Amino acid sequence: MLMNNRGAEIKRLKFTAPANTTQLVAGVPGKRIYVLGMFIDTVDNTNTTTFKSNSTEISPDFYMASKGDSVTLQVYENGWFATDTGQSLFITSNQNTIGIIIYTQE
Repeated sequence: MLMNNRGAEIKRLKFTAPANTTQLVAGVPGKRIYVLGMFIDTVDNTNTTTFKSNSTEISPDFYMASKGDSVTLQVYENGWFATDTGQSLFITSNQNTIGIIIYTQE
């Protein structure tokens, strides 16, 4: 098990998300989900993808212009963005998206 310097387990999730809004990680009472790194790839044509804390956007729009375009955020220990306490992490995109996120819940 890999831990960060605050003692929280670092987890990895590989996902395939259809166009629309999809829950990636369920919220846990009293904890936030911190996205430490990610790789997302568009399966279809032009794609705009956003991460949400329940229904609130917590990331910028990641734009991919054509099939096979991708976005990578290198692992950043403090997290690129985080959900509100107890809320789930969702992804919203207008095309099918595949990817991997590295995250903690603390």
